[in-house]
Amino acid sequence: MDLNLDTLYYHLGISGDYVDYRGQARQISASVREHALGLMGVAVADAARRDKQYQLDVAPWLYPLPAFSVVQDHILFFYLPAEHGYKHVACRVELETGSKFRTQNIAIASLNVSGDYQYQGLTYSRYQLPLDGLAIGYHQIWLILDDERTYVGDIALCPDRCYVSEQNKRRLGLNLQLYTLRLTQNLGVGDFADLRALIKQVTPFGVDLIGLNPLAALAWQDEHSKSPYAPSDRRFLNPLYIDVAGACDALGIGKPADALVPDYDVRACELRQAASIQWREVAKFKYEVLAALYQEFEDQDSAWLGHWQDFMYQNGASLRSFCDFEVQHNPFGGACRQDWAFHGFLQWLTTQQLAACQAFATEHGMSVGLMADLPVASVGGGHEVATNADLFVQNADIGAPPDPFSDNGQNWGMPPLNPSVLRARHYDHFISLLRSAMCGAGALRLDHAMWLQRVWWCVQTEQGLSGLYVYQNVHEMLALLALESQRNQCLIIAEDLGVVPDDFRAMMHKYGMLGNALFYFATDAADGFLSAQEQRDDAVLMVANHDVPPLRAWWQGLDIEQRLQYGLVDENSAESQRHVRAAQKKNLIEQLHHCDVWPDLDMPESCDQALCIAIYRFCAKGASPWVILQLDDLLGADTPVNIPGTFLEYDNWSRKLPELDLTDSKQGWSKLFEQLIVDRVTV
Repeated sequence: MDLNLDTLYYHLGISGDYVDYRGQARQISASVREHALGLMGVAVADAARRDKQYQLDVAPWLYPLPAFSVVQDHILFFYLPAEHGYKHVACRVELETGSKFRTQNIAIASLNVSGDYQYQGLTYSRYQLPLDGLAIGYHQIWLILDDERTYVGDIALCPDRCYVSEQNKRRLGLNLQLYTLRLTQNLGVGDFADLRALIKQVTPFGVDLIGLNPLAALAWQDEHSKSPYAPSDRRFLNPLYIDVAGACDALGIGKPADALVPDYDVRACELRQAASIQWREVAKFKYEVLAALYQEFEDQDSAWLGHWQDFMYQNGASLRSFCDFEVQHNPFGGACRQDWAFHGFLQWLTTQQLAACQAFATEHGMSVGLMADLPVASVGGGHEVATNADLFVQNADIGAPPDPFSDNGQNWGMPPLNPSVLRARHYDHFISLLRSAMCGAGALRLDHAMWLQRVWWCVQTEQGLSGLYVYQNVHEMLALLALESQRNQCLIIAEDLGVVPDDFRAMMHKYGMLGNALFYFATDAADGFLSAQEQRDDAVLMVANHDVPPLRAWWQGLDIEQRLQYGLVDENSAESQRHVRAAQKKNLIEQLHHCDVWPDLDMPESCDQALCIAIYRFCAKGASPWVILQLDDLLGADTPVNIPGTFLEYDNWSRKLPELDLTDSKQGWSKLFEQLIVDRVTV
């Protein structure tokens, strides 16, 4: 077999070009593509490359049944030489429930053929075998040829679409960073007690969902670890969100939370009153409190003990691996930090409380409840990458090519998945990510969802820093997403911002996913704001999110000055953005006035509460089925929670929200939400 690099690149997803945000075609150099090949573990020698090409291009055609198949449209593919001599085919299936299923014998000559392959003078054909009547799920299948030859494999039989329910109902929601909340006597970060308090306050206003930042476990061995979008492992939770007082009550602990450790009230008050979140001080104190809670739980004969043990057993080796990693790398928890069961206890407790918050939300009338958020990656030094070394590519980082936000592109400093290895492992890791993220949620937002199709790799070659797109097996991954979404009855929202491949939104629509529009970017080709009627009707509309400035900062142009200050853009780019912003503000006032939510065409100097409300109402009158307000904007925040492209330069992920009480009649929250609900209904 002759070596064909283009064939090899195709199967490994290594791109040769791309279209940038200006619509210009960009070529990837041969040296960068070869470098990516090496990062994927393919040696330079021609023999090694030919062997890899054979595995990916030829071998799948030579064996009748793949070891694992993602089955869509109830069609199983199997492979035979054109001159095979078999007359009939049938399948015997053992469902994941343990029950059995068998198809009738079907004449092979009657089956559709969806492709042929030529190898060493022989033709191999891909047949389509219908599996009508078989339930969706993960099953084992036996392919039977003429009742003589049998081949066995595993299948994931997937539905056509994700769970949709009343997906297009016109909903109103809130989005927030949970750790910023100050609604209760927490221990320095917003926790599940704050979340329950917020749910109780907003459900009377007709809020149907609350979007949260990722709640995944952080890499505490890194003194700078605090970003919810750069976790240690996306499959496990951050115990800092545990409501300690609630846990004491629920578990029947014989003492209140403030009696668990000395100086509890003083230390908690100091952390609560700090101007910003002191992540490591909070972690040190809260893990100490949680260790004391764990010891109290161990010492009593609790009815919850069996429930905890069941959780540990059901989550098996994966949970034990994470706990062992925490023993080695998590510096918090005192004597308990060396006890792997302590870390398992914290995962159990966090999982239980998150699920209880979702139940609390739906019981109080929210039609969706909590919207979880799945980050695009995990940090290289965390548990997820360390224990899946073959699955993640070293010496490459996920990022984004140059765009209006950053002249130099972005490097997020986290290793990408190797698509061919993910496929060879039957997508086990991807499936586990989805299941974990959907636990305790009525909807799931996929951060930078285009990673399901392609990922921008930042690579360092001999010629310097460069980048390229690497493509995933997108159709199989979307099918598995649909399967897990249906099984968990979890709506899917795909963040499709930035440079979006032409066909990605079509695939989103096919699979029943809503997009994720942002108010700032709901503009036309001339950067003017779309009218309310022109807004996307296939996307959740957020007024803002964690990567863009609050409304007040946007109006003042503070985000442009910050990007210039931190070297993300140069003076020329900043000046251009200032001109665009001035024109956008003028256009926005015209749109608000035309939409009858702003009294005149005068340009306000600042974005006060009246202008914010007008913008909320403009969004609420639009075509989007869901409008999600940023809690930061409701409370008048004028500093961002995060500035992408900065790491230590700006104190990201540490800003707190002011204390709030949405039940305070003087603040007029009830009237505001009533007006927004009216705007939603009367469109």
